[in-house]
Amino acid sequence: MILKFEARANRNLINLRQRVNAITCLKNKFSSVTTPILAPDFADSELKPIAGIIDKEQRYPKEQVKKLGDLGLMAVAIPEKYGGTGLDTLSYAIAMEEISRGCATVGVIMSVNNSLFLQLLATFGSEAIKEKWIPPFTTGDRVGCFALSEPGNGSDAGAASTTASVRSDGSYSLNGTKSWITSGYEAEAGIVFCTTEKALKHKGISCFILPKPIEDSGRIGIASQALGIAQAAFECAIDYAGKRKAFGSPILKMQTIQNKIADMGLRIESARLLNYKAAALKDEGKPYSKFAAMAKLAASETATFVSHQAIQILGGMGYVSDMPAERHYRDARITEIYEGTSEIQRLVIAELKAVAGIIDKEHRYPKEQVKKLGDLGLMAITIPEKYGGSGLDNLSYAIAMEEISRGCASLGGIMTANNHIFLSTLLTFGNNGSDAGAATTTASVRSDGNYSLNGTKAWVTNGYEAEAAIVFCSTDKTLKNKGISCFIVPKPTDGLSLGAKEDKLGIKGTSTCNLTFEDCTVSKENLLGDLGMGFKIAMTTLDSSRIGVAGQALGIAQAAFECAIDYAGKRQAFGAPILKMQTIQQKIADMGLRIESARLLTYKAAALKDEGKPFAKYSSMAKLAASETATYVSHQAIQILGGMGYVSDMPAERHYRDARVTEIYEGTSEIQRLVIAQALIKEYQALH
Repeated sequence: MILKFEARANRNLINLRQRVNAITCLKNKFSSVTTPILAPDFADSELKPIAGIIDKEQRYPKEQVKKLGDLGLMAVAIPEKYGGTGLDTLSYAIAMEEISRGCATVGVIMSVNNSLFLQLLATFGSEAIKEKWIPPFTTGDRVGCFALSEPGNGSDAGAASTTASVRSDGSYSLNGTKSWITSGYEAEAGIVFCTTEKALKHKGISCFILPKPIEDSGRIGIASQALGIAQAAFECAIDYAGKRKAFGSPILKMQTIQNKIADMGLRIESARLLNYKAAALKDEGKPYSKFAAMAKLAASETATFVSHQAIQILGGMGYVSDMPAERHYRDARITEIYEGTSEIQRLVIAELKAVAGIIDKEHRYPKEQVKKLGDLGLMAITIPEKYGGSGLDNLSYAIAMEEISRGCASLGGIMTANNHIFLSTLLTFGNNGSDAGAATTTASVRSDGNYSLNGTKAWVTNGYEAEAAIVFCSTDKTLKNKGISCFIVPKPTDGLSLGAKEDKLGIKGTSTCNLTFEDCTVSKENLLGDLGMGFKIAMTTLDSSRIGVAGQALGIAQAAFECAIDYAGKRQAFGAPILKMQTIQQKIADMGLRIESARLLTYKAAALKDEGKPFAKYSSMAKLAASETATYVSHQAIQILGGMGYVSDMPAERHYRDARVTEIYEGTSEIQRLVIAQALIKEYQALH
């Protein structure tokens, strides 16, 4: 068996670190030819190209798992005499990171087979067990699984309700249910933990190998998997930031982006060193449990943090499945787990909560529910009654937005677009983001005085369902911001075509697409305001719409909060609801505190607008606080629910996905911080 160590100084991106001990493997077990293949190269050439396909098709990567076996990576630290590669745990950790960088799904299959199945057999099995059970599971042809968790008991092994009773022939009869079994369908054998003597509690738990047709060492594998995900998201972000231009230069040159890159790199390297420390201690035969736990915690939270920041850097591009960032974001999350009025209230409780999951799953526009919102006056809350609106104030709008979004975030998105952005949001441009002054869509005057529109608009919410759109175009490029004008475009109109619907991470009940204008004729009567007023209209609209997005984010946060409390009150561990545990109570307190703080900021912004006072700073504060609260609370809700938070049977994972976009649209969190900072600096300078 050959192991070659090689220094890797640069992955053609940026030399933030030097990687030593990059795994290369390795021997084809089925030939006499020894073929050196870099694990990084295998990840880049074999796994990265198919990772998105595996994710989308939700299929088991049988071919890739077999290739891992051929490379000796399905039994890295297992002695050669049992068919393993015979390397150390540090080598395993590095290999796990590289493979997971290419594809997290393949990484977790490799982790379970190495750490939770084969390593346990090699550590605790008799010689007869080792000889019988280990060799068949080292080649990638077969994989094993690990059955510890149970419904209601999680990983509380001492509370195992699955039993093993002795039969008359001396064999055992197992009864019970195990849950969250990774590779459960594909595994041909599993290690199962059962109660053989309840009176002895933990000492009455026994372990069986179950044909089918070590927690601490497992944490090192999970940490490595998380690091691979983090590294992949990190590289995706740097690559995109080097290509994406704003205001004439790559956004990678911006200090804000560089600060993010620095934070991401620092956290990855810190977690990596903890993982290497744990692996080295294990190899030296020294106690390593503490470092394994620290590595798993640091690496998994780093994966979530880095993939979160990657999406923020990519903006809207990070939210669609065309780019790998959203997959890294979803993959990262599992590494932290395993190992208003009465009428509105009735609508939310009786109907929206019941259909929200279906709308999300089917990606369908909730036409019937939108009509009911209209019947309740919620599609034009602040519009004067003489025009058919409800004539209410902005505080009422903010409260209603929160309540509707608590029931279904997709409906909240439709509602805010119609209320404050009029039917569809068309401020964002294909390559310019929300830089309205750089608009490439043009409106030129025709001989009859009407206008001809040409260009493409991107990220258009309600683009398919809207029957009219507000479009911002450049009517005089030499005037920059003052050369932007605003038009009302009926739909359909000759020369206007729709692009494909974006396959989004969340808010799946709303359509998002490109609109393309090719000599699209718009009547001069459809000019909104005067020529050149478009930029002012856009900025005023965004200031107002941020209150709506804040309300939407608060609704998502509140729904996730309630989901977490409800589950924690029912879920039992060690004989009592987990809601009674101080750790859970601390999470609940933090979640509630952040929701209330963001809610008060939102109400303040709405009240100032109603009073006719300047409110732009507070609308940005409200939007920033509420959107980041929604992400934080939905994240914590999943952590409280554990594995149940990661499956679509529970709404927690939908809240988590829905929350993410609130930090992006109507101005990213980074834009909000700039707006707030500029306002605060201006206020300070006015006083001094």
